[in-house]
Formats: sequence, C-alpha cells, structure tokens
Amino acid sequence: MSAIEVALRLAAVAVLASYLYFKHRQRLPSRPPCSDERQWPGPVIDADALKPRIAAVRRDYLAARPATHNRWFRRHSVALARHAMSRLGYFQASESER
Repeated sequence: MSAIEVALRLAAVAVLASYLYFKHRQRLPSRPPCSDERQWPGPVIDADALKPRIAAVRRDYLAARPATHNRWFRRHSVALARHAMSRLGYFQASESER
C-alpha cells in the first residue's frame, strides 16, 4: 500500500467522521438546558385523574382491561391469514402434481 492510498483512506475517514459529528450536533437541542426544574417545558401529568383507574386495576385487573375483539373479528382474521398463506408459493401445487 503506497503513501497516497494511506493518505486517501485517512482523508475519507476524516470526512466521514466530520460528517457524523455534524449530524450528531444537529440532533442535539439548540437551546441551553434549564437549571431550574420549574422552568422545564412540557405538559404536566395530573396524577389525580389516574388514581381511580389505578384503584380499579388493583381491585380487579380483568375488569379494568379494554374490551377484546368479538368472535367475528377473530374468525375474519384467521380467514385472512389462511387465504394469505394459501397463496404463498410453498403451498401451491406444482405443475407436475396437477
């Protein structure tokens, strides 16, 4: 390997590293971080609204879960999966078997 090849490879690595550093700097927030927590931007979570839901889950977690899909949804999903699988080449009969 000649000195020119080594120099070209080092230059390519330097260009790539500078590009990655530039992209990393773009992703960082541009504003300085707040030192005081009371000045932090963003929504506040109201824990009082969550307390009844948490209590319901503690009492009976099965009753607190969202409603499941009905029987038609399951049958339709299985039928769609069956139809999609039957169209795959692995499950198709070859020309010699027909």
